[in-house]
Amino acid sequence: VADNPYFRKALETTRPGLTSDRHPLLHRRSLAGPLLDAAETREKKILKDAIKGKFATISQDGWLDMHNSPVIATSIHVEGKTYPFLFESAGTEKKTAAFLTEKAKEAILLAEKEFEVEVIAFISDSEPTMRRVRANLQEWRPSLFCLP
Repeated sequence: VADNPYFRKALETTRPGLTSDRHPLLHRRSLAGPLLDAAETREKKILKDAIKGKFATISQDGWLDMHNSPVIATSIHVEGKTYPFLFESAGTEKKTAAFLTEKAKEAILLAEKEFEVEVIAFISDSEPTMRRVRANLQEWRPSLFCLP
């Protein structure tokens, strides 16, 4: 989209002076690369500053992306606010309780490490596989409160 001539014309119309001559970084490669990386770093710092040292709940659900490929969607909930956290392609891996338990553990440990929160709860839907995941998580970490 960023390289589309119509998009560039609209950008020039709404933001005079913002052209590729003056801003050679404004093209799809830089938007999808260094600029996106910088935005992600900035947003993660803002999130960490907001939730560091607090109790957190992790929720996970299975979604389909626009190509109908399975995605594991994970959010962090802190003090009544929800923050998107991980959206990971599940690929062709079977969505077994063992596989999903490992993904949940990875998400919990990453949230605790990256954002310095204390994960006290895990929420998922009531699908039978996820019931087993919740049971597995409680065996792994007995203090973890698990809800359907």
